[in-house]
Amino acid sequence: MNKAEDFLSLQIGARFLGALAARLEAARDAHDGLACHNLAMVAVHAYLAGLMGPAVMYSLLAHLTRRCGNPQNTCTNLIHTLNP
Repeated sequence: MNKAEDFLSLQIGARFLGALAARLEAARDAHDGLACHNLAMVAVHAYLAGLMGPAVMYSLLAHLTRRCGNPQNTCTNLIHTLNP
């Protein structure tokens, strides 16, 4: 890949992750546990595919932990599964 392709790939990845974060927040605000869980799993797959680094993933996990404080919440259960 050349520099222009690398830049474009980074831009696409950043927009995807931004949209993912916005949808995750909307799902959380709507108390939609299934959507929250599914979107969090997309984030995990994005991490595993190398779309985001460990610092971004841990930041996301920390944010979800703060936002999804209820232990019965799907987001929190997912976080405890991924980050024991």
